[in-house]
Parts: sequence; C-alpha cells; structure tokens
Amino acid sequence: MSLEFSERDLPEIEPWVYPGSRLCFRGPGTTPKPPYMACLGGNEVFGKFAARPFPRLLADGLERECLNLGALNAGIDSFVEDEGVMRIAGEADTVIVQAMGAQNLSNRYYRVHPRRNDRFVAPTADLRRLFPEVDFTRFHFNRHLLYALRAVSTDRFDKVVGELQSCWTTRMQVLLSMVRGQVLLLWVRYQLQNDPLTAEPLFVSRDMIAAVAGACAGLVELELASGEGRGGADWPRSGLRGLLGPDTHQKISEALQRALLSPGGNEKGPPGGPAPDGKC
Repeated sequence: MSLEFSERDLPEIEPWVYPGSRLCFRGPGTTPKPPYMACLGGNEVFGKFAARPFPRLLADGLERECLNLGALNAGIDSFVEDEGVMRIAGEADTVIVQAMGAQNLSNRYYRVHPRRNDRFVAPTADLRRLFPEVDFTRFHFNRHLLYALRAVSTDRFDKVVGELQSCWTTRMQVLLSMVRGQVLLLWVRYQLQNDPLTAEPLFVSRDMIAAVAGACAGLVELELASGEGRGGADWPRSGLRGLLGPDTHQKISEALQRALLSPGGNEKGPPGGPAPDGKC
C-alpha cells in the first residue's frame, strides 16, 4: 500500500522522550506532575495526521492534563518492556489503554523488534518446523510475514494466529496490572480493504476484549465506517494503517469524554457488522 503526500501536508510534530524511557512520543511533552491522565497506545494515539490528536482534544475538553503516550509502530511489548513509560502511566489517575494488534508481539513462532514492534526480527525453531518451505530472510515486517504464511497454508497459519491471540491476552493482562489508576480500554476497529489481514487491531476478537476488560473501569468501543481508518474525507491521502484523520480523532475524543463522565464508564460505538472473530 502506498501513500502520496508532501512533507508540508503533515502537522509539525516535535519528538519527545520521557526520562527513563526508550520510546519516542509526540511532543511537546511535559514533566508529569500528578494528577494527570494518560493515553497509551500505538499509531492511532500518536496521531501523525492530526494537528490535534484525541489525547489533546481530551485534555481540552476535560480541562486537565492528558499525556500522549502513543508511539508509532508500538505494540503491547513496547510498553510492558519499558520501565520508564510504565512508571509514568502507573502514576496517572486515569489511563486510556488502546487495544493494539496481536501481530506485533514476540511469541512462540517469531520475535519482533523491542521498540518498533511491527518489525519482524527472526523466526523461532517452532516456526521453521511449521513452515519448512518458507525463506524467512525476505521478511522485514510482521504483516508481510503473515500474508506469506497464509498463502502457503491456512491450517498452519491458524496455529500462528492462535498463538498470537493467546499471547495478546496474557500480555494485556500484564500491562493492565502495571497501571494503578482507573483504566478505560479503547477498542477502535476498522478494516482498510476486503481482506481480514487489513483489519485493525489485527486478530483481536470480542472474546479477547472480554477476557481483559474485567480489569478496567470501562470499555470504549468504536467501529469506524469504511474509509475512516484511512482518514476519510477529512484526510483523503492518509492511506497507511492507523493514521487517522482529524474528524476521527474528534469522534474518539467525544466517545472517551462521554465514558469518563458517565457512571458506568462504557461507550459503544456506532452499530456495524459483527465483531471480527480474530481469524482469517
């Protein structure tokens, strides 16, 4: 998938690294002083194609500090293995945790880059045995690997998917246990093309969300209409996964504000089709 734009189309973003963290976040940052909120997640939280991503909109709407702890191409492992950022998230009184894709996790079959979790590092011996006919040296990204595995054998591919889903549930439970404040789980779902492997967050099913939602104060679920995952009409050129446009960030912010101000802390997005079952 390609993206055509010039640098002048992008909002100017200052990189920011918090003390003790190896991840690069969206600046300008601050020295966190409780009480504050935090939004933790990947591309959608970072908001590369929005001048005012939803953590900023949330801060303005609620008139309180809200840290943007969204890192590009990050997955659950990026945060669980970063003591600095988890210390900051752990001291927030409210944390919005995005449900990120299951493909970007080190697991029984392959290892991912410790910070840029979308990068494929190496297969394990188990994956080599499961797919002996595959040359793994040609893969640099997890999703590219998964497309190739599915093309070779859907039955064997399903074993990899099952492992990723199991790892996701375990790793999310670990992440949530590291946060002491109120947690809202944010599940933003969309699909870019008529192919399950273009779904976001990839392989995350409703059963998986239910397995971890009990540790949270509430769940905010939004199913975006076709095209919104690419920015929609508000950013027609944004064709990469997770690069949501300004209108979509506004929609997410409004849903989060409603949930935070409601007794139950839950917000269900607009009705759509059935939730993906997590398997292709």
